[in-house]
Amino acid sequence: MRTLLSVAHCYGSILGTSWHLILTTLQHLVWIIGFKPSAGGTLKHVGTMANTDAAPMANSSAVVTTAAMADLPILSSMLSRLFESSVYLDDVALHHLIDALIRLSIESMEVALSVREPSLFAIAKILETGRANLNRIDVWWKPISSHLLDVCQHSNPRMREWGTEALTLLVRSALEFKYEKNLFDNERLLHMIILSLHELSIIQYSDVRQKQLEATLSILTNNGPTLQTGWPIILNIIGSISREHNDSLIRQAQQCLQLVVTDFLSTIPICYLGILIKVVAKFGFQEQDLNIALSAIGLLWNMTDYLFRMKEQEHQLKNVNDYLDPNEIYDSLTSIEELWMILYRKLSELTMDQRPAIRKSASSTLFTMITSHGQLLSTGAWSILIWQVLFPLFEHVEQFFYTASKEREQMQQQQLSKSSGGQEILMHHSRDTPEKQWAETYVMILAGVTRTVQVKKDFLAKLDDFPRVWSVLLTNIEKSALAKNPEIALAALKSFNELVNIPLNVTQAPSPKKPIVPHDQQLWQQAWQVWLNIGNGCSRCPPERVIIIDRYDSNIPSQNFLTYFID
Repeated sequence: MRTLLSVAHCYGSILGTSWHLILTTLQHLVWIIGFKPSAGGTLKHVGTMANTDAAPMANSSAVVTTAAMADLPILSSMLSRLFESSVYLDDVALHHLIDALIRLSIESMEVALSVREPSLFAIAKILETGRANLNRIDVWWKPISSHLLDVCQHSNPRMREWGTEALTLLVRSALEFKYEKNLFDNERLLHMIILSLHELSIIQYSDVRQKQLEATLSILTNNGPTLQTGWPIILNIIGSISREHNDSLIRQAQQCLQLVVTDFLSTIPICYLGILIKVVAKFGFQEQDLNIALSAIGLLWNMTDYLFRMKEQEHQLKNVNDYLDPNEIYDSLTSIEELWMILYRKLSELTMDQRPAIRKSASSTLFTMITSHGQLLSTGAWSILIWQVLFPLFEHVEQFFYTASKEREQMQQQQLSKSSGGQEILMHHSRDTPEKQWAETYVMILAGVTRTVQVKKDFLAKLDDFPRVWSVLLTNIEKSALAKNPEIALAALKSFNELVNIPLNVTQAPSPKKPIVPHDQQLWQQAWQVWLNIGNGCSRCPPERVIIIDRYDSNIPSQNFLTYFID
């Protein structure tokens, strides 16, 4: 073995295709001696056979290793030096070495389909060779990364584990290597390296995804402030979550996301914020962990404060549209307004989630965000917000309410119990059916939309279609007030009262009445007509000979509804 290593070391530059024969022999010798790969790709003796199924060879292996025990550290060191010295090979010779290693690895992959302990010699030495030649990464990265991605999809767990370990370690080493030209200024090379890590996302094995996220967390910790154009790829890696991922993987990905939002938000180029918003929202939609979903909504709120401060740097928002979907781009909006619209849309989608806790948190965040930061939007943005976000949200929630089941669903209770750590949740009788839970959401959306229009009325009056906004809102209030559900009906009265009553500041003297312009007069006439319709509708008696079994299924208003305005 010493002779073979010496020959390979001295004549490696002219071996050409003979590398495969030498490496095959070395692999067999390594197997006989009992070397196993360790961190970084080096081989160390572990005192056991590499192939536990080969019982006839066990005794001879023990004899060989006992006789050569003193030479084992030397042989291990010579093996490592052989591949570390590949740094002195020219590009052609290096390609011959890498091709031979890949051929040997492919042969090991075929054998690994039928054995429990495959040979990892080739993968370990691919890793060692790559780390030794980072200074010319362009020469070898594509063939090695492509092969390791194939290894990561192997059905043998050990083979897959080491393929993933080799690829992630090469990515991390490549990002930390000091090149002549700063890597993070070389967009092509940076993307080539990180994209290899991103391609692990399509592999469904959970152990591969786990190592990918571990590498991502390490990259964020060590290189987060300097990633620059690499951020979109890193964010997509974090956001590559699916229903198949277990709770552990979701928590691991959320740890990466939390680090991004809390520590690196200010270092992310502003043009990538749209991607970040959508990735954060993904964690709100995932169903594996309720607490993480609620935490994601909190992260969206944190991002609103950052966007609010970005108003002064709006001139830096360039190329934002390059990273948005076509349906997220509006010619009439500025770049910062497009980011706000993504936030509003994602929160409105979360408000239609099947989990009541998510709906409640998302709706509260949505309307608080609109009230707090709505002044940043132009009239065009407000028009889009009302007609493409708020009113469609109300219609969808209304539809969910009317189609929700009135029966208590045990399966839903079990899901809630699972998401709360296995403890049974005791639910109040007023919220123990999907219909009642959607009624709560219905009330929150109706109150939120009404409050938004009432608070921003002076500004919204500048919209050309404000009379239509007013009319649609009043129609929704009227429809809700005449609903059979008493909670919704009473909430509609409160919304109407809030909409038409403008609170006065008691510390100031009342101002003299201003003449009512025809425009305002028309609005108030519509409100009065809606009020009359509510009164006529709720006072209409049911047909004769109708036996009312359930008051909630009739049109008879509750006592609270009828006496709401009585002091």
